Amino acid sequence: SLSVAQTGPFGSQTGVFVRGANSGQVLVLVDGAPVSRADTGSSPWELLPLGQIDHIEIVRGNMSSLYGSDAVGGVIQIFTKGGDHTSLMVGAGSRGRALADVSIGRRFGDADHALDIGGSVSGQVTDGYNATNPATNPGNNPDRDGGYQSGENLRIGKTWAPGQRTDLRTMHSDTTSDYDGYSGPTSTDRLKTSLDTTSLKSRHALGAGLYLGVELADTLIKFQNQSGGLQTGNARSTVAGVDLDWSVADDHSLQLGFEDRKDRGAALLPDFTGYTGLDRTTRSLRLGYVGSFADVVDLQANVRRDDPSDFESATTGLLALG
Repeated sequence: SLSVAQTGPFGSQTGVFVRGANSGQVLVLVDGAPVSRADTGSSPWELLPLGQIDHIEIVRGNMSSLYGSDAVGGVIQIFTKGGDHTSLMVGAGSRGRALADVSIGRRFGDADHALDIGGSVSGQVTDGYNATNPATNPGNNPDRDGGYQSGENLRIGKTWAPGQRTDLRTMHSDTTSDYDGYSGPTSTDRLKTSLDTTSLKSRHALGAGLYLGVELADTLIKFQNQSGGLQTGNARSTVAGVDLDWSVADDHSLQLGFEDRKDRGAALLPDFTGYTGLDRTTRSLRLGYVGSFADVVDLQANVRRDDPSDFESATTGLLALG
């Protein structure tokens, strides 16, 4: 099962729950970049522009032996728009809602040496609604809590030769949302946030059935709370990983991977000074096997070792037969 919960109008905190796990136990990836905050452990779904999303893949259930402790409930992989086509969408709705997005992409050269370039821009605005009851919260501002959001993404991919491919994707979004705080019935409580994700993936054939993959990813979240005095903060995650995929025989493959992830919790200054206790480095090593026997029985086995800087090391495993 999958459920979505939102605490208020547009731009308010949103969580996704998979198979009963809380939102902090579901790993969210945007083009391979993890989207979460080290201080809260949650993913800011409200910062993801719908106009930038091409499709979503969901793996339900415990995937910690593949993706680490963030994936106890499952993994949600979000892919931004790309491709070699052009699209345009314009829409409108109730409560002053309006939205639009445009996506452009093009391929140069043949498939064995292709250069793919694409990008998109999107935006939406809404007048919102009053999320509180004046009868029970007379001190809150009874106005509507509106907001607006813009998003952009850029994609560049190059096929150097058959079996040799590199892709770079980056996305940016800005979200401004009003909410009902406790500053008085005439004040405006407003939160401004931004999200930046960047991922670089490169996959290369080293020989018959042997592939090397390299992945770099960076996620930066900035927030500015303009209620009751200006409050600002930043949170960042960076990941560097390498993996080997070896097809030892038909329908049988081995995978070996190493990952180095650094998370920095919310800090008041852009250089992340202060709150060093929220900084975390996790180094992980994983080994996996996937095989099929006589096209009747499928077997998967995985083991992963995580070594975080602020907790004890842990080993997780998976054995599945289907």
